[in-house]
Amino acid sequence: MREDNLKSLSGGSGVHVWLVLWKAARAVEAYAEKSISQLEICGSDFAVLEALLHKGPLPVNEIGRKVLLTSGSITVAVDRLETKGLVERRAHGTDRRTRVVHLTKAGRKLSTRVYTDHAADMERLASASLTKEERKTLIGLLKQIGYAPAAIADTLAKLHAALPQGAPADLHDCDVQFRADAGQLLIVVSYAGGREWRVACPRPD
Repeated sequence: MREDNLKSLSGGSGVHVWLVLWKAARAVEAYAEKSISQLEICGSDFAVLEALLHKGPLPVNEIGRKVLLTSGSITVAVDRLETKGLVERRAHGTDRRTRVVHLTKAGRKLSTRVYTDHAADMERLASASLTKEERKTLIGLLKQIGYAPAAIADTLAKLHAALPQGAPADLHDCDVQFRADAGQLLIVVSYAGGREWRVACPRPD
């Protein structure tokens, strides 16, 4: 492997950040799934139960957004839980086209008991690795990097539409840099002939 490629995997590069996040997320996900293994349901189904337990009855599509499942996957998950007698679909009070998912009595009893144990397991993990202050810092940083992709993608789309005449049609043919500048995200686009175009936008929160 070339030396410059090796350097990109360490030292805080973008790829290094991604690898550390990916490995950490996989490790925590495995720990969390082991915590709920007694349920004999998958993590996504547990996430649905947890959302209903804390948010109350919700339409199927809204649950999907909260637990990061596609429309097809959330429908299948709700079907599984309904077959187990843990949730039920009911008609919406004012919208006949919408079905709202409720926990059944058995579903509420099960999810309350298991969530309590799960929360204790996750607290043990957090306590073993981070102080209270480190948790606050980590949460803030993860939110910042988690929100950034959508904000940057939206900014690049607007940027592409507003590129001045003579700029390449594809931003991949440009050198695009992101710089922190006085509380803003400064995007600098350089292209042929040493020309440069800059646009500033609020930094993703």
